[in-house]
Amino acid sequence: MIRATYPLWTPEEYHWPAAGGFISSLTAYLHEDNQPRPSIIVVPGGAYCFVAPGEGEPVADVFFEKGYQTFVVIYTTNPCYRQPLGYQPIQDLARAVAMIRRHEKEWHVQANHIAVCGFSAGGHLAGSLAVHWNAAFLPADLRGPLCRPDAAILCYPVVSMGKYAHADSRRALLGDQYTSEQAQEMSIELNVRSDTPPMFFWHTRNDASVPMQNSLLLEHALWEKGVFHEMHLFANGAHGATLANERWKQDDNGQLDTEVQYYATGRYELTEGGAKEMHPNLDLTKFTSVEEWIQDCKRRRALNVANRRTNASIAMWPQLADLFLQQLWQ
Repeated sequence: MIRATYPLWTPEEYHWPAAGGFISSLTAYLHEDNQPRPSIIVVPGGAYCFVAPGEGEPVADVFFEKGYQTFVVIYTTNPCYRQPLGYQPIQDLARAVAMIRRHEKEWHVQANHIAVCGFSAGGHLAGSLAVHWNAAFLPADLRGPLCRPDAAILCYPVVSMGKYAHADSRRALLGDQYTSEQAQEMSIELNVRSDTPPMFFWHTRNDASVPMQNSLLLEHALWEKGVFHEMHLFANGAHGATLANERWKQDDNGQLDTEVQYYATGRYELTEGGAKEMHPNLDLTKFTSVEEWIQDCKRRRALNVANRRTNASIAMWPQLADLFLQQLWQ
């Protein structure tokens, strides 16, 4: 495997004020046989407040083993709710899709076989690009066929900004004083069109964080517009079940790029930006270095292991998603 990380923007291009020196990035996991392959871009969740590490590299590894060139995008987040993210995350993901197509030969990808795979808020981001890939609010170089994903895989996704919205995600994305027009624009189900790419998505019926109604709304919208799709509802499983396998149970999350991003962004907010408030589960005030923060992340991971249970049914979703993509691309 060849693993490499690439910034999505130059320092001159990236103007997010609270990034703390961290620039959104794309990490590639590439096969070494120079064979052109389909690709999957993994988009972790985290309520648009952070990028969850367990929904990144472990997922990329699973699809890499299935023969894909895989990527993980670390997009712009808003841990302190200082100002709404607006269109910045979707621009990050559009840039990632365009970057992969521009490196088609170098990275040995099939340029017309690129899927985005998002979790929770990352599912909202992946779904948003799927419906808004040609939207007028995107810059000219970040819209159109170059940035359109060929398929979307959404895992317990945030879909709606309305009645069934995930409040933290909506707040980070739109702020406290959002308009009904903004909420409609960022509700995926209200923006599905006939040229929306095919979608595979799943939810659990007892998801207490992002209600399954989000996926039900999406399914109905896709059906109405005639978009090819497949939905799975699993009987049991908490929000964030991810792969639901042994690696997930042990909280083996791989690389720590996401923790580095959160620390850089959070420390900037605390020291320079006048943070409104920190995400309640990720308080950085007691840490003086990124190394201390990462060690605390590892400690908290170890505490999570005792509460996790594998789920054989949910663990099948990557296989089901792979079969879905094979239907499209063979």
